[in-house]
Amino acid sequence: MPIGMESGTPCDSSRSLFTLPEEVIIQVLLFLPLDDILRTSQACRDLFTIVTTSVLLRYNMELQISGLINVDDGRKELSTDQRLSLLRNRRYRWKNMDWRREDHWLLREGCPTYEIYGGVFAQLWEAREHDEDSDQGKLVTKLRVIYLSSATRGLAESMAVVHEELIRGSVAELSIDPDQDLVVLLVYVRSINEHSPPPFENGRPSFHLETHFRTLSTNLPHPAASHADIQSEHLTNLDHDGRLIPIIAGDLLAILYTSVDGASPSIIVVWRWTTGEELMMVRTDTSALSFAFLSDDTFVVPCTSQSPDWAAEVQVYRLPAIPEPVNPTPPTSIYRLPLLNKNSIVGINVVCRSHPLPNPRAYKPPARINHFPVATGESIHDAENEGDDERPWIVDQPINFGRPPFQTEPSDRLVTFSFIFSVHHQDELGHGLIAWQETWVLCTHVSALLAHIPSSPDLPPGPAFIVPWGDWASRTRWLNDRCRRNWYSHTYGHRFVKPTLGNQDDPFSMQVLDFNPWTVRTERAVEAQRELVPPLDGASSIKGARYSILQSADRIEASNTPTAEGLSPIETFQIFNPAWFTSAKIVDGPSTTSGIVFSQPVTTSLPYIEITHRDPLQDFQGLMICEEQIVNVKASGPGLEMDIFSV
Repeated sequence: MPIGMESGTPCDSSRSLFTLPEEVIIQVLLFLPLDDILRTSQACRDLFTIVTTSVLLRYNMELQISGLINVDDGRKELSTDQRLSLLRNRRYRWKNMDWRREDHWLLREGCPTYEIYGGVFAQLWEAREHDEDSDQGKLVTKLRVIYLSSATRGLAESMAVVHEELIRGSVAELSIDPDQDLVVLLVYVRSINEHSPPPFENGRPSFHLETHFRTLSTNLPHPAASHADIQSEHLTNLDHDGRLIPIIAGDLLAILYTSVDGASPSIIVVWRWTTGEELMMVRTDTSALSFAFLSDDTFVVPCTSQSPDWAAEVQVYRLPAIPEPVNPTPPTSIYRLPLLNKNSIVGINVVCRSHPLPNPRAYKPPARINHFPVATGESIHDAENEGDDERPWIVDQPINFGRPPFQTEPSDRLVTFSFIFSVHHQDELGHGLIAWQETWVLCTHVSALLAHIPSSPDLPPGPAFIVPWGDWASRTRWLNDRCRRNWYSHTYGHRFVKPTLGNQDDPFSMQVLDFNPWTVRTERAVEAQRELVPPLDGASSIKGARYSILQSADRIEASNTPTAEGLSPIETFQIFNPAWFTSAKIVDGPSTTSGIVFSQPVTTSLPYIEITHRDPLQDFQGLMICEEQIVNVKASGPGLEMDIFSV
C-alpha cells in the first residue's frame, strides 16, 4: 500500500491491493479501528474515495465515533444508509439537547417502586378492591408500563399499558428488560411453620422471598422461564423492611438483599432465570446498597464499613465456572478508594449505576406487540380516578417497539458511584458542631474495573487482587453534586445526567456529561477549526465549505479538495452556528477535590464533555436518563410529574 503518498495522489493500479474488488477492500477496512481507517484514507486518492463514499465504512466509523456497536437483530428492516442517518441524527441531538419530542406523565402518589430502562418506564402501585370474603377488600398490585417514544426503536408516540391485577398481594421490587419482554417481581411472603406461630427474628416477623417472571406486555407467565417462580435458601428469614435490588442481565438474574439495620453483611444470589439454576452466592463483609453488572459474568459491589473508621471500597465478583450456590464466592479484585477524613465523616451511603446491561438475550419476543389496552393521547391526563371504569384514554391497538439497531460498546460503558457523606465539622468561628451532607460521584469506565480480572473463569479462586487508589485514579473523575440520587437512574451508556451546581437558591438547569473519549476528541477538533476558519454566512457559504480529516480525528482542516460528503450539512452548520439553548465545555485536564471529606486532596482526570441546557428546571425533584430520553421529575401539587425529553 503506498502509504507514503500525499492525499490526492492517484494510486498505481498495478499494485496488488487495487487488483482486488472494491467490496473486498471495504471488508478489510472494516476490521481496522477508526484511527487506522482515517490514516488509510490519507494514503492516496483512491483509498480516500473508498472511505468517504462507502456507506458501510461510514456507518462503521460513525459507530466507533459514537462509542456504539451494531446490533445484528435490531430492526432488521433498516438499511445501512437508514441506520447511518439515525445514528448521525441521534449524535447531533444528544450533543445539542435538541429534543425531537416532549411528553408529560403523572406519577402516582405513594408509588416509590418504578424503573426506567431500555426505553420503558414501569411503575407499581397498590389498590384495595372489593372482595366478598373480606370486609377490607383484597390487596392488588397493578403495573403501568410506558413505552417511550423512540426514533431508533421505531415508536413515534409514547404509549402505556396498564395491567389491572399484576399479582395478588404486595410486590416489594421489580426489574424489567424490554428487549426480552420480561418483568421480574419480588414478593415478600411471611414465613409460617405449620406446627407453630410465625417465626420471629429480633422481635419482628420474618419473611422469605418469591421471584415471579411475567411478560412485560401481557402479564402472562414468561415463556422462557422454566419455573413460574424461584426461591433460594439464602433469602429466607428476611426483614420486610430490608432493601432489595434485582437486576436482569441476559439469562441471569441477581438479587441483592441488605437488612434494615444497614450494618449487617449483604447477600447477593445469582440464578439462570431460564432454568431456575442457582449459580452463586455472595456474602459481603460489610453492608452494600447496590451493585451493577460489568459483563455477562462479572459485577461490581460498592461496600462501606465503620471499623474502626468510615471507609469504602469497590469489590468485583465473577461467576465461577462451576456453579457454587452453597459457599460464598470471594471477590476477584478489590479497588481501593481515597482515604476519608476520619475526623469528619460520620456516615456513608453509596449506590452504583451502569446501563445498558450486557444483554445476550435468552428470549426474543415478537417485534410487534399485539392488541392489548394502551394509553394514547395527552398523557398528562392519564391519572385514573378511582372507580372510573370508563377510562376513555384506553384504546386497543398494537405497539411496534423494536430492538434498537445499535447499542453502547459494553466495555466503554460508564459506571458511576454516588456517595452521600454525612459530615460533622467543628466550626472555626466557635459556632459549635455543624452537620450536613455532601454528595460526590465517582465516574469510571467498565474497562477500568475489568482490567484486573483473570482472562479465564476456569482458574481456581484465589485471594482478591488489591488495586491501590493510585493505580486507577487517572481513569476516574470525582464530581460534586447537588442532589441525593439513591433512587435515580442517572447513568446510561457514556452519559451521566445531573443538575447544575450553584447555591441552593439558584434555579436548576439540566447538565449531561458525556464520557465517550471520541466525543472529547471530535469536540476538540471542532474548537480548533473554529479558531482557524472565520464564521461563514448564508447557506451557500456553508454548502461551499469542504472538509477532509487529515491523519487522525484530532484535526479537521478546511480544504478545497472535493470530497464525497466530508462532514454532513447538519454538522457543518453546527460548527459555525452553535445551538443557542445549550453550552458545551470540554473538561480533559486534571481536577483536584479538596475539603473535609477526603483526608488529603484527590486528583482525577477522566475526560468528558459538559453540555448544559440553558432553560431552568421548574419544580425540580430529580433527573433520570435512558437510551434516548431525559426525565425531569418535578413537583405537581401533592404529587409528582415527569417531563420526558426525547432526542
